[in-house]
Amino acid sequence: CRKPPAMLQVTCASSEKRDQLIEAVDGATQSYGDFGVALRPYKRTPVPALPLFDEGVWWAQDAGAAQAAQLLKSLPKGAKVLDMCSAPGGKALQLSSFGFEVVAVEKSTNRAARLRQNLQRCRCNVDVRVQDATRVEDMFDGVLVDAPCSATGTARRRPDVLRKDLDLEALAATQAALLDAAWRCLKPGGLLVFSSCSALTADAEASFAAFLERTADAHLVEVAAAELGFVDNDSVVDGALRL
Repeated sequence: CRKPPAMLQVTCASSEKRDQLIEAVDGATQSYGDFGVALRPYKRTPVPALPLFDEGVWWAQDAGAAQAAQLLKSLPKGAKVLDMCSAPGGKALQLSSFGFEVVAVEKSTNRAARLRQNLQRCRCNVDVRVQDATRVEDMFDGVLVDAPCSATGTARRRPDVLRKDLDLEALAATQAALLDAAWRCLKPGGLLVFSSCSALTADAEASFAAFLERTADAHLVEVAAAELGFVDNDSVVDGALRL
């Protein structure tokens, strides 16, 4: 695996807040996209002790993970958006910063508590629901399915994931149930984004391809790399973003 990034990657609620953070950090910084910045303080510093953390200006989030919510940014302000499997909350925070009405669903009580903690720190008004995401009954303009997966794409940070026994069939079944539920609660003309942190295709591209095959009224909207700000066209494969 490649070595993990030497800098802490974070997302800010706006480009203005990103600039505030860059100004406040005593260390090296590198901005990317509209709201992202990588930080490396000159002195070893715990994350909660970094500048503007308590003020809720930013949250830790890998640059790649931040791209899923970006794909919903084309929706109009005030759009109602569902964030499935929402904890720890980075994507819900992004969606809220875009001016959307966000419903964040998390099945785990413990993970939902962490989600609420992060939203509270960032002064973010999001409707958090502790429930099975496949049982949501509201209708939405956009849905983000950040699906449970093998997490093999995080191996450079967490190499232990490569030593775990994987049940790819069970993961695919879970993803299928989430995608089907997301489609049921999506308004006509709405936008569904599916994301996975897997390096494998079985619990990533294959899951979405199977969804398209069984869902006659769904069609693929190809990712436009230029809209994301810092990824190139080589990262788009068969219309999907692969980082």
